[in-house]
Amino acid sequence: MLLDGTFQVQTFGFPPLADREKSVSLFTGHDFFGGGTLSREDTAQLPHMQQAQTMNGGKQFVKRESIKLLTGAE
Repeated sequence: MLLDGTFQVQTFGFPPLADREKSVSLFTGHDFFGGGTLSREDTAQLPHMQQAQTMNGGKQFVKRESIKLLTGAE
């Protein structure tokens, strides 16, 4: 920190890349962002959904059964 209160960065880097499969297996069930965790059934369907996304030109989709609409009555 400089005398005038400026925080000066000498070096800036990123952590090493993590293997996706290893990360998914280690952190399955952890809710890092507050969005809820996937059920076992949804987790089991992920490979099929990813394959369908690839076959669909990279377009993402949402399963209608997974959508829950919130109303003021709840």
